[in-house]
Amino acid sequence: MGTAITWTIIAWLSNGWASPLPLPTTHTRSAWKTTQYDHITLRCGPWKSSKWCEAKAILPAPIDTVLTMLVDVEALPRLFPSMMSMKRIAPDTYHQVIDYPFPYNDRDLVLAFSQSWEDSTHIIEWHSVDGSALPSVGVRLTQAQGRFELRSRADGRTDITYVWHGDVGPGVPEWIWPLAWRNQSREVVSGMISGLRPPAATP
Repeated sequence: MGTAITWTIIAWLSNGWASPLPLPTTHTRSAWKTTQYDHITLRCGPWKSSKWCEAKAILPAPIDTVLTMLVDVEALPRLFPSMMSMKRIAPDTYHQVIDYPFPYNDRDLVLAFSQSWEDSTHIIEWHSVDGSALPSVGVRLTQAQGRFELRSRADGRTDITYVWHGDVGPGVPEWIWPLAWRNQSREVVSGMISGLRPPAATP
């Protein structure tokens, strides 16, 4: 298994690097255009001159089981096919490479992770930090930001809200963005659901 996050908020090589912006409020997100498909409710819309998205779903496991899966950050590519790699490069800081379909260049990100509680919600949050000392793989996304909001349900399952900055990087036509957001939400939620299923019995 990969190295688990120690969950301290860090700033790696961060002199002059912009602090993460406040995320869209729940009220703001509720006004965005809504699309329902499979087991996911997807909303996307504007926030502070950028595009953001929110995907809501129910995960078939208790919150502690979900957290155990998500804190093993270097193992996340096993869940998400487009995530080519996730490597720890400093405490709570990771270099991620994402596979983009032809004809677009792959993307990479340098991300700091943290976690916190807000009332009954467990939050895993990330944002871009300065990775200029690390060679880029493809096109670096420097404005990445998002979080998972996890809440326990009375039936033993977990509500998840996945919020993320919808920047897909240069060169991708704007008309493709909604498809990219939908595919991203489906991959993340479906990957988590698959990762929470018990392993198949050996004959």
